[in-house]
Amino acid sequence: MSMKQKDTIFLSGIMLLFVIGATIHATQGVMLSSYIDGYSLQAGAQGYPASIQEIGLIFSIFLSACLLRKYAKPKILLFMAALMTFSLVGLGLKPAFWLLCTFYLCFGLSFGSLDGLASSLISDLYPKKSSVMMSYMRAFYSAGGMLAPLVLNSMLKVGLVWNNAIMIVAIFCLFLLCFFVFVAYPRIPKPMNQSGIYDDVSLGALLSFIRKPGAYIIILIGFFFASHQIGLTVWIVRYLTVYKNISGIGAYILSAYWIGALISRVLLPKLVTSPKTVLVWGTLISGILLTIELIVSNALLSGILMMLVGVSEGLVVPMVVDCACEIDRSNSALSCSTLIFVNNIGGMVAPPIIGMLIANVSPQIGISFLPLTLFACSGLSVMLFRKQRSDSCQETLESA
Repeated sequence: MSMKQKDTIFLSGIMLLFVIGATIHATQGVMLSSYIDGYSLQAGAQGYPASIQEIGLIFSIFLSACLLRKYAKPKILLFMAALMTFSLVGLGLKPAFWLLCTFYLCFGLSFGSLDGLASSLISDLYPKKSSVMMSYMRAFYSAGGMLAPLVLNSMLKVGLVWNNAIMIVAIFCLFLLCFFVFVAYPRIPKPMNQSGIYDDVSLGALLSFIRKPGAYIIILIGFFFASHQIGLTVWIVRYLTVYKNISGIGAYILSAYWIGALISRVLLPKLVTSPKTVLVWGTLISGILLTIELIVSNALLSGILMMLVGVSEGLVVPMVVDCACEIDRSNSALSCSTLIFVNNIGGMVAPPIIGMLIANVSPQIGISFLPLTLFACSGLSVMLFRKQRSDSCQETLESA
């Protein structure tokens, strides 16, 4: 088997793991009503699964840091893939509610670790085309995010009990895990043991990373974009259907966004390779389109605009991750883990901030948080590339 074929099989295995992650994420939204009814949850307990999952995602950086001291990235990736998939199987067993929350905690820990380590591994193996590879990886996540809710909803509509629906998709995910374990994992490319690459996610390494030129700006871009994206997925449907009173759009608006993101991540990586184009202009155009989206009251136009928002910003996440890795290719695990940790913080704080603004000020002010965070990303990106150009000019002068 040629090296190219081995690369293809290995990358396919990694990307299919993101389909599993997207599938488990989808259970949060699709099955929430079933959880409330099945476990007779009161208002305070209804948000426990999602909150505990977020806690797992945030603490995944500490788990990765501990494991990297003793094990290589591929072995940790293998363990996290298994833990993530068997967490989905556990949900399908209709466990006690505390155990269900434990499975979501395990998913948060495993997927957060897997996300950072897979991005880091891609950066190590393919430094010259890592942004393209990460875009494809995120495309698989987008595809899973679109298809999983449709499959789960269709099974619920034909009368399947919620845990049986989860178990059916869990069995499918077990096949994907087997492909990774027995077919893709043994074909990890040899170049991963490059000299000069090390994995240090200690506090000292983190402080050293933040002090590197441009690092704090990239971290802020990641924070604001995650705040925007999670805030969008939580609030846009309610804003358009309840506050804008646009009927018949609720089931399709987020699908339109993810279709746009999928198009962007599949078709554009080889055409748009400039980080400046994506981070400055992509976020700016997306912010303008989203502002128009929040003003118009036509369902068809809203759907088109939301898809264009997805196209405009679909490459932002993989490009930000690649820029973070570019700061220190020798310790990509730290770059990816730090960025994902900050992203999870942004995703956790954004929805309640928007909710408080909507409740205490006005719906229009609250939802304006979404385009404003995109404009902040664009402005920070301008600062980043100006700083890089200034540093480059300074190095040229010193070398002369």
